[in-house]
Amino acid sequence: MRSFTNLKGLLLLIWIIILSGCTGRDYQKNYELAQYCTDKFEKNHRSYVGPGYRYDYDIGSIQSNCIKRRGIKQFYQLIYLPQGTQQISIWSHPNLSLKVKSFFLPQLLILKDGEWVELPHSKEVKGSEFATKVYYIYHYDLRDVDVRKVVVTTSPKNYGHLFEYEHLNSYDLTTIHRYKMPFAKGAKIDFSALQEWQFGDEESEDAEKEVLAEKR
Repeated sequence: MRSFTNLKGLLLLIWIIILSGCTGRDYQKNYELAQYCTDKFEKNHRSYVGPGYRYDYDIGSIQSNCIKRRGIKQFYQLIYLPQGTQQISIWSHPNLSLKVKSFFLPQLLILKDGEWVELPHSKEVKGSEFATKVYYIYHYDLRDVDVRKVVVTTSPKNYGHLFEYEHLNSYDLTTIHRYKMPFAKGAKIDFSALQEWQFGDEESEDAEKEVLAEKR
């Protein structure tokens, strides 16, 4: 019995270390220390992704790309897509530890007429829809967008504001917890480029209406 209790204690300690080390990085400190920020996304290193694979990026780490736009610093990742990409999916992991709790809302930028402009997400899957996972998923519809490279960053407009995060209680799988946390300037994300749009047109249209309604 004692060995079982010790095992539980050891597993709990390991879990705390993992939680603090992997998802509790101090991105705010990295943001404040970032000094060598470029003025163009293309000047720093970029990533090439294959169709269907899931890639992880640490946007906001010490080695992360940094740009200064209109006097404001942003961490970002420039990604080259495979030809024929119709959907992009981004898994955004919140920064959760005993000291750090913040949420990275991804902003997807595409090059249009020589300018980087935002492409709104078509579908959002909230954290309250998962029993054991802690992230949000954002899906982007590229069926009518001809692009070969995108930038993943977050909008400086979010800096200083709070995000209402939803999380499902893993014990009863029913109760939804809502709590506010600051928007993050960096976080761990997963990125995938798919050759086909996985959702129906009605879902995409409804999501677009919600985005338009929020902007009004």
